[in-house]
Amino acid sequence: MKIEIKGNYLVIERDVSGVTKTYEYPQGRSFYFTRFGASSLESIEIVNDISSGKTYVTVADINAGLIVDQDDVAYTVSSLLTLLQDYTGTFVGTNIKTIS
Repeated sequence: MKIEIKGNYLVIERDVSGVTKTYEYPQGRSFYFTRFGASSLESIEIVNDISSGKTYVTVADINAGLIVDQDDVAYTVSSLLTLLQDYTGTFVGTNIKTIS
């Protein structure tokens, strides 16, 4: 799975039954939840509140190097959470990443 910022969108590419699908979540209308098990973080749920789109990312997949950025560099739990903290849950016009 690839997760990146493109303009005002959080873009998620993932394989669904062997087919790569691209989901575009507007930054200002997206947020995330951390989901904990008995003793530790187990997954991250990324939500688009316009169409109720949801993407689930497991800590196991992050730790296995299966979740990558635009340069195919694997995220750590910390680096993915930082990206989501910086570029989701925004109000329109604030904290939007600009591409130079």
